[in-house]
Amino acid sequence: MNLYEFSQQNNREMGIFIDKSNESDKQVYEDAWKDISSILNNADDFAYKKVIDDKKGQNLHKEIIDKKKNEYKSKTFAKSTKYFSTSALSKTMGIPSKELFEIFGRKGWIKKNGKSWLLTPKGELQGGQVKEGQYGEYVAWPEEILEKI
Repeated sequence: MNLYEFSQQNNREMGIFIDKSNESDKQVYEDAWKDISSILNNADDFAYKKVIDDKKGQNLHKEIIDKKKNEYKSKTFAKSTKYFSTSALSKTMGIPSKELFEIFGRKGWIKKNGKSWLLTPKGELQGGQVKEGQYGEYVAWPEEILEKI
């Protein structure tokens, strides 16, 4: 893994050795391919410019990334009008809400903060939003998120 904050927050990297002569590695291969497909399907296409490595350049770099994120979100979720809590989505899927929270956590879309879950920048890219409810703030997801789980 690149040891840069940007890489830690925005990249998914892995290395794996699969022994084809080992029958039990077939499932490992299928699981790895599933994860690779997920990475490819959820990858963002950023247009980077050469940036001078000074404070002004770093700010410009961040502005380019933020602009691309906003373009991506507006294209992807412009038609989306319905948002659902993670708990409501879990009921739709017929799985325990705890399991769906853990899935979103493993994907890096939310992170645990004490007893609460917080939306991450990756979660924002998936269309997640923080909403105010009867019991305080919660993370809401566009109905299209079901296609990405």
